[in-house]
Amino acid sequence: MTRKFPKPIKVIILLFGGLLLLGCQQNSATRLETFQTENGWGYVVKKNERTFIRQDIIPAVFGNQSFSAKEDAEKTGQLVIQKIRAGQHPSVTVNELDSLNIFYLTVQ
Repeated sequence: MTRKFPKPIKVIILLFGGLLLLGCQQNSATRLETFQTENGWGYVVKKNERTFIRQDIIPAVFGNQSFSAKEDAEKTGQLVIQKIRAGQHPSVTVNELDSLNIFYLTVQ
């Protein structure tokens, strides 16, 4: 004997499953790439293989400073991805850069 569900229940189950699948794909489809710039390093955040953020200078600091090390670009890009996945704005502050030990020049 098979059990039949009312039509509204089927629709709710399909919607919930679709949203769950979409949420999983959204997180897994966000990735980071680093690249060399003329003066150092930058990063690209891609969502679904499309460029979402391209950052060739250090955000939140004075001037147009590139990341001096690939690792610094990676750490900052990973922070941005964490914020995106948490539903937060992907901006980066100087305090966050400092907590990641990102090297940058300050203006005196």
